Amino acid sequence: MSLPKPFTLTPPQLAFATWLAARSGAGSTTRPSRQQQCAMWERLTGEALTLAQLRALRADADFRAALKEARGTAQVQIAEAQRIALAMYPAGMKAHARALERADKAGDYKAVPALTENIWKRVLPVHTESAGPATVTINLTTERLAALAAPAIEVEVDELPLPDVGPELP
Repeated sequence: MSLPKPFTLTPPQLAFATWLAARSGAGSTTRPSRQQQCAMWERLTGEALTLAQLRALRADADFRAALKEARGTAQVQIAEAQRIALAMYPAGMKAHARALERADKAGDYKAVPALTENIWKRVLPVHTESAGPATVTINLTTERLAALAAPAIEVEVDELPLPDVGPELP
């Protein structure tokens, strides 16, 4: 059994392949233009990339294999799912509005919270009601209060001589 050959790409090339995979592919509606790809390459490496160099990079077998692998990663799949959900959002809002109108016309007021609660949780950011600053209560006895109110005690410190531990070793 032979091990798969590792990619011979540099880290910026792998990062570029991952970036490109997240923005292109079978389910993508828009792809980054060549100028956008060159700009991202320059951002990743600090070096300009010509269109001829971009074509050569995209034609490289290792780059194509890394791009194919990156398109299958979970991160790209999550980004694709988020893109699809965002694209479907207006249709979902219209469907909820129709369902609310129908429930209102039918007088089915038990259905309204079930229809609205989930969508509003997604539309509006959830903020926790934070309590005010914590209140600390300290109960003092009269003796302790008097001790705290008393003037500070003055202390004298005398420096002790160093102990004699014998002769120093070389």
